[in-house]
Amino acid sequence: MFRVAYKIQSANQSPQRICRKTLIAAEMYIIYIEQAAETVHDEIKDMLMDDAIHGVGYFNDETQKFIHTSGDLNQRYDEKVFADILENAFLDVWGAITQENMYASTLHATTRVYDEYIDTVIPLGEREGIVFIIDRDAEYQYPAIVEKIEATVTQHESDGDPES
Repeated sequence: MFRVAYKIQSANQSPQRICRKTLIAAEMYIIYIEQAAETVHDEIKDMLMDDAIHGVGYFNDETQKFIHTSGDLNQRYDEKVFADILENAFLDVWGAITQENMYASTLHATTRVYDEYIDTVIPLGEREGIVFIIDRDAEYQYPAIVEKIEATVTQHESDGDPES
């Protein structure tokens, strides 16, 4: 798992230049998170029937967005519910530091099982991550999905982390 940190290159840089560099870095990072979410969606599609995937999104402290939602979710919920799902995922990841300290171990994912859906949040750092929602009753091996997604995120981090 990586942590985000923006660094000022020189104390002699103007505030405008520093702000522009920070803005560019933030935009690149949002693109990076979105690409990671798209990769996760592609991997889930390879493991599940398409109608078993209900949502894939990403979030950080500035941006929350679903890149895929099923027709079923779109009919049932409005945009506020989708925003709430991602905000709750953000809070879940933000609180992971406490959980990691308590268990003296790295948190790789959290899962919530509902009547019809399974919601999984994968932290990518202290305030960013990916969420995916799948059908609870579809045929799959959930541990295999989590392992595959974890491997995908790890590979994506090593291939394209704009912070490294």
